[in-house]
Amino acid sequence: MATMDDDSSTVTAVLQWLEGFPDGSLVPPACVVKRLRGAVALFDGNGTATVPVAERPPPACSWRERIWTVLGDTRLGVPEVCEVLGKSRDAVYRLTSEKLARQAMATGHTDPRLPHRKGHDGSLVFVASELRQWIEAHEEQVVRPPALFNERLKAVGE
Repeated sequence: MATMDDDSSTVTAVLQWLEGFPDGSLVPPACVVKRLRGAVALFDGNGTATVPVAERPPPACSWRERIWTVLGDTRLGVPEVCEVLGKSRDAVYRLTSEKLARQAMATGHTDPRLPHRKGHDGSLVFVASELRQWIEAHEEQVVRPPALFNERLKAVGE
């Protein structure tokens, strides 16, 4: 995962940050805009450097956001999935356990486990597209959008 150094207000730092992503990554535009604004703010209209204002760099985009924009075949590890789901490491491991599957099958339910693979070293590996499908299948819509909102969405889609 690409991260920004403390000096995130230079064009070089932004370029290095972007180069840290694997080929085919979809970087959310909002993340790039935040970094570029910091770099551009150092220059006035004549292209001369101005004194940087000491400010905190913007937070890096979390996996909770990035899961919806990365390529479907992107592989994630347990720490990234913890961030995506907002759950502890133990909770993620429980969601992949055989015991959970057996309990569900015994009560006539479908397998509720997270879709996962095991790497060559035995570590858990998750595929972004499968994780997105699992999240959508296991979420509950509490309030449906109003009909007017749905009509506007249809009009935009046409």
